[in-house]
Amino acid sequence: MKYFTSDTHFGHYNIIKYCSRPFASTAEMDAVMMANLQPSIGEDDELYFLGDWAMNVLLYAQIKNIRFKHLYFILGNHDRPTKLGAQLSLDGLSDKVTVAKEMTTNLDGRPIHLVHRPMEASDEMATLCGHVHEKWLCQRPGALITEYKNHQKREPRILKQPILNVGVDMHGFRPISAARVIELLDSTEP
Repeated sequence: MKYFTSDTHFGHYNIIKYCSRPFASTAEMDAVMMANLQPSIGEDDELYFLGDWAMNVLLYAQIKNIRFKHLYFILGNHDRPTKLGAQLSLDGLSDKVTVAKEMTTNLDGRPIHLVHRPMEASDEMATLCGHVHEKWLCQRPGALITEYKNHQKREPRILKQPILNVGVDMHGFRPISAARVIELLDSTEP
């Protein structure tokens, strides 16, 4: 089974305030999200993480506590690829983790583009993203999308394909299954 999530921001105290997360501390937030990840993902499952794992690079070590067949890690704007790669090597996970800026997977025979930022959505296929936290769940084709927080000065654009935010803020601080992704994407069809 394939599972998708993003924007855990482990160890990031200010994300609790910025996104109105229902936690009193990062320790509580981190414990809840790890507790939600561990039973959801099994040893035969693939986990697609769409960016922003942690603010503290030392927290990349938590990856070894999750069971998975393979982890596909899409880099977010807070991820540090050199530190991530070093930790994966140290934990003996290099062969079980693929790190990329973007990629494509298939769900029920449908190609799906995976990125962190929605402004990098595909014009040819549906896109799964993170980055926008609690701002929105889905965007339909024809919607005008703008850069969240103006990280990069990009012109707004009209979407040609649907986008689904798989971030923890929109999904009860847990990953979502491929079946749920398809269900949500189908609800965005015009």
